[in-house]
Amino acid sequence: MKKLLHSTLMLSLGWLISTASSQAAARFFSDKGSFLTQTLATELVSRAGFTAEPPSSINSEVFDWSLRLTGPELAINDVENLNVGLTGPTYSFGFDFVEPERDPVFAAFFDSQFVMTLKNGGATVAAIPFEAPNDVLWFIGVWSDTPFTRVEIREVVGNVGNEYFGRFYTGGTPAPASATGFEVPWWTVDGGGGISSGSGFEVAGTIGQPDASPRLADRCWSVDPGFWGEYAVIATPGAPALRIRLIGPTYVRVSFTAACGDWVLQRATTLNTEPPATAWSDDPPGELFPVGDELVRDFHIPSWGPRLFFRLRQP
Repeated sequence: MKKLLHSTLMLSLGWLISTASSQAAARFFSDKGSFLTQTLATELVSRAGFTAEPPSSINSEVFDWSLRLTGPELAINDVENLNVGLTGPTYSFGFDFVEPERDPVFAAFFDSQFVMTLKNGGATVAAIPFEAPNDVLWFIGVWSDTPFTRVEIREVVGNVGNEYFGRFYTGGTPAPASATGFEVPWWTVDGGGGISSGSGFEVAGTIGQPDASPRLADRCWSVDPGFWGEYAVIATPGAPALRIRLIGPTYVRVSFTAACGDWVLQRATTLNTEPPATAWSDDPPGELFPVGDELVRDFHIPSWGPRLFFRLRQP
C-alpha cells in the first residue's frame, strides 16, 4: 500500500447523513427487499397527505409516466418539491423513483439532485441528500431511531424536469441501536500514518486529508487531495481528469471531459504493485452517455465487489 501511495492519486468517497448531535441516527437503504424486511414497512396506500411545495403542483392526470414503475405513479408540475404529511409517528420511509434520460420522456432532462428531510413538528430529524442514477428503477429508504411526522423532498439541483415517483412505504418500528452504532457523522484527524489493529478492527492512517486544500483543475486535468478509497481513479499521463463521485447509497458515477480526445474507460478489481500486472478491462463504449460536456458511466457498487479501480487509455 505504501508503494501505491507514492505512485498514484486516488479519490475517496463519503456519504454524509446531516444530523445534529441531539438528533436521530438514520440508516439508508437502496434495496427495497432489505428495507421492507428489516423495517416491517408497508405500502402507503392513501396519498391524502401529499402536497407539492408552491409553485409546484401535483399532476392529477392518471397516466403511465414511466414503464419502469408499477402501480400508482406520481408526477409533479414544475420542480420536484414534494411534501408528505404522515398520520402519526413514523420511523421508516421509502419510495420507488425514476429519473429518465433516454427512456421515453415528457420534459427536458436535467441531472437533478435532491434532499429528503424528515421532520417531527418543526424539528428536523435527519436530512438525506440523494441523486438517482438515470434510466433505472431506483429505491431510496431511510430508517430512524427517532420518530418523524412529515417528509420534505426538495430538488436542490435541476430544473423543470421529468422525475417520477412510484409506490411509497412507511413503518412504525424504530431502528435498533445496532443499526446505527458505527455511524460517524463527520470527522477528520489532520495527520496520521501507519496501521493500528486489535480485536478484529484495523485503522489505516493517511498522508492526505480531504479538507487539506481545494481541487486544482483545468478543462482536461485535475488534482484532488484526500484519502485513498475503495473506488478510485488512476492517473494516466496525458489523459483528461477522471472524476468519481457517489450519487446514491450504492451507486458511483465516473466521468471525464468529452472534448479531450478519444479515450477508452478501463476498470480493474485489483491494483497490483508487483507482478503479475494489473488486469485492466475495457468498459463497453456504449455504456458511456453524455451529460453536459462530459461522458459519464454509473456503477452499482454491490454488483462489482468491494473494490473497483478506473483509468483511461487511448485506442
